[in-house]
Amino acid sequence: MKNDIKLLLLACCILFGISSKAILSDHQLLTGQQLRDEIIGHTFHATRGDQVVQVRFFDNGTVNLMTPQHIAANGKWSIRGNEICTTGLRKTDSDCATLERITQRVYRTSHGFLVSVVN
Repeated sequence: MKNDIKLLLLACCILFGISSKAILSDHQLLTGQQLRDEIIGHTFHATRGDQVVQVRFFDNGTVNLMTPQHIAANGKWSIRGNEICTTGLRKTDSDCATLERITQRVYRTSHGFLVSVVN
């Protein structure tokens, strides 16, 4: 029955030109407030393919990234709408991403990283 409803919604989206991503997903994109509540002050493991990093977003607006080889990067974070943005971690000026809740302690970023809460 649930699949029938999703199929019907997809058909309506196609007919009316509405984006179906949010309708068909069982997962929830975090709002700016949810990002503050669930991400800030915690440490995460982020993985994508063979890339693994540990990330911590501190209450004071700084972010720390550590690789398994103990290579560290430090920068700053901010919330812009429903995205968490960092500066200073990459060569680009700013990097922003949305987070989609998969389970209570696991998220997927818009960059394709699977992020799990360590503490």
